[in-house]
Amino acid sequence: DGGRLFVNGQTVIDAWSDQRIATYTGDITLAGGPVTIQMEYYERTLGAYAILGWDWRPAAQAPPQPSIGWRAEYYNNRDLSGDPVLVRNDAAINFDWGRGSPDPGTVNVDNFSVRWTQRLNLPAGNYRFTTTADDGVRLAIDDRLLIDNWRQQPRTTNTGEIYLPGGSVNVVMTYFDAGDHAIAQLDWVQLSGQSGGSWRGQYFNNRDLSGDPEAVLDERAIDFDWGYDAPGLGIGRDNFSARWTRSLDLAPGRYRFSMSVDDGGRLFVNDRLVIDGWRDQPLRTYTAEVEITESPTRLRMEYYEGNGEAAARLAWTLVGGIEPVETDWKTFRSSRFGVEFEYPASWQPSPDDAERYSGSNGFFVLNASSGATLDDFADSEINHPLRPYGVNPQVIPMTVAGQDARLILPSTNQSSELRQQSALVVRYPKPRQVSSTTYEFFVLYTSQPYVRHMADSLKFVEGNGATGPLPTPTGTLPANAVIVDDADSGFTRGGAEDGWRTETEGTNGSLTWSLNSERALADYNWGRWNPKLRPGRYEVFVYIPERFSTTERARYWVSHSGGLTLRLVDQAANSNRWVSLGTFNFSGGERDYVSLADVTFEPDQSRLVAWDAVKWEER
Repeated sequence: DGGRLFVNGQTVIDAWSDQRIATYTGDITLAGGPVTIQMEYYERTLGAYAILGWDWRPAAQAPPQPSIGWRAEYYNNRDLSGDPVLVRNDAAINFDWGRGSPDPGTVNVDNFSVRWTQRLNLPAGNYRFTTTADDGVRLAIDDRLLIDNWRQQPRTTNTGEIYLPGGSVNVVMTYFDAGDHAIAQLDWVQLSGQSGGSWRGQYFNNRDLSGDPEAVLDERAIDFDWGYDAPGLGIGRDNFSARWTRSLDLAPGRYRFSMSVDDGGRLFVNDRLVIDGWRDQPLRTYTAEVEITESPTRLRMEYYEGNGEAAARLAWTLVGGIEPVETDWKTFRSSRFGVEFEYPASWQPSPDDAERYSGSNGFFVLNASSGATLDDFADSEINHPLRPYGVNPQVIPMTVAGQDARLILPSTNQSSELRQQSALVVRYPKPRQVSSTTYEFFVLYTSQPYVRHMADSLKFVEGNGATGPLPTPTGTLPANAVIVDDADSGFTRGGAEDGWRTETEGTNGSLTWSLNSERALADYNWGRWNPKLRPGRYEVFVYIPERFSTTERARYWVSHSGGLTLRLVDQAANSNRWVSLGTFNFSGGERDYVSLADVTFEPDQSRLVAWDAVKWEER
């Protein structure tokens, strides 16, 4: 959700608000020497993501802006129609008009639009352009649309990257304001020099790669869908060809290469032809598995377009050499997301998120999403500016639990910080409500070696299970069990006394309950169970009564020899049962306890939270 960044105590980025994954950029000039960087972050619910990166350029390399600045045309409508009401030169596109007008008395306060145009003389290299706008914005470089976010929205930052061959380029930014605040800003930075791209692309105005290339570009990936358009740069929309070459370090192993082309294409690995699809055809995907034994590996893809639509893509993934090292599996069930699957038994839950587990060899985290199609969601994942799956990920259609699904596997150039993150996206049998929002897709993010096993074991379940490992069934109370009930002396409570209620039901005919609080206010209600234990290892269970237990986010804290551990329990889905919170070492002193507060982060006063009995079973 939210984040902010400080450099040497100065605020560079402030995005401290609930939101889906978003990318923010900020610039700062530094004198050199030691720098203090502080990033702050919080997570509210569903997916959690935090990545920080930076680029550097000497001050002397800042892109020059001619003194004439930008030709600015202002219109008193949202769509740049008719004649402008104001034409002027703006030195920079860096405006925060608030709720005011760009030119009071001439330009509307709301419902206006602007077109800025300027020719920039930029050296060859890769560039990142960044727009910040409230509301809509588009950015085109030499008639190529780089950023398209033409909609009503609060302040939003977008980025686009492009390779420029050097020389004069025409930059056009268009903007509209619908109402309330009005912000329009543009900045750019050179990411690299002439050799910044990973692929060297040569484009020819013929089908057979003959003669001198019409254009030579460095490009990050072979991932093109031109449709009926031309690649640009003097290349026609039909009857052209391209050759992309690259050398890269691949770990030894068996790789599956996937080439999609419309029309013809062929792939060479270390000068050996491994895919040959050199023919007129609609969009078709070819695959080949290749054993890589030497480094660097030389890749060459050749392509031609006849007529009609044009597309060319290349991806690869390691299919041999990554095998799950885990042989012991547990079953995880989430009543919140309505799924059940197996996961490595050594992974432990996050203290702050009951639906995130991790270990030394991997992790998983749950999410949900909606969109027009599964492919739309997969495209948004792999094309995110942060490239979380590398620049050549693979998207595999499959069926999981009888439902349409997509498996996203990372390419070998994925950042090591992402721990081999892959994604499994499965359509729900019917739309599911999660935290008051209806979603169409279940999303599982996990480390690549384990994703196929999890997919094979995944089932959809109704809200009839705990969030976490499935609790161990308990029958007759073991002789070594210690129980503390809410009516016992070992139970204490605090907070607003008028907020407590008691009932003559539950274990031993008593239970305590309260309405939930959305936030931890000064008088929130809390209860604590203190057992009398001898030092040892115990599994801890909480009893959920049949009634007065409607919260889905009961936050139990277990205090043990190793510290405090948070466990989230869906009380609404676990009535009349004992639910395991896990097994821990206890010292046999006053620091052994379980506590529960009425703070659930659900809408205030909308749920019932129950305090009944807690049980410790010696293991």
